[in-house]
Amino acid sequence: MDVLNKQYMADPIGFMKKYALETDGAMDKGDGQGAGTAQFDLNYHKANPNMVVVSLYSGPAGKNSPILAWWLPWKSGATMNLKLGKGADYFFTSSLGGCRVQYSGGPEPVVSHIAGDTGGKRDDGSGPGGSAWRDAQSAANAGVHIVGWCVRSLRAI
Repeated sequence: MDVLNKQYMADPIGFMKKYALETDGAMDKGDGQGAGTAQFDLNYHKANPNMVVVSLYSGPAGKNSPILAWWLPWKSGATMNLKLGKGADYFFTSSLGGCRVQYSGGPEPVVSHIAGDTGGKRDDGSGPGGSAWRDAQSAANAGVHIVGWCVRSLRAI
């Protein structure tokens, strides 16, 4: 929806204070595919007017204002990393359900999506103790834990 996209791009932090964001279920496959820049569209959630759904933009060229953003999918039982370059001002990742998002600074920051579906007792993610596995992944990808999806804000951390 053009209005929501423009509102988000004008004030991402204010927008996220007003609306909860979730990604379109089709984007949350857990296969780690499709990382990089893409065009996104924001639409009101069908059942909850206080929630906005992030989906890949599929509208006609030139009619709306899609959001050009970095996309970092999640991968089951793994940590996905993405270097954020100058290709976009925004960053989206899959919906978080026990996952962690981590940011490592610098001129080209790296974001990590650490899977929340790991059991974690062993390196393969099996057994109890998923948070211990995520802690080890966080240490290996040392950076700041974040909740937020605006690259402009990430660069300010």
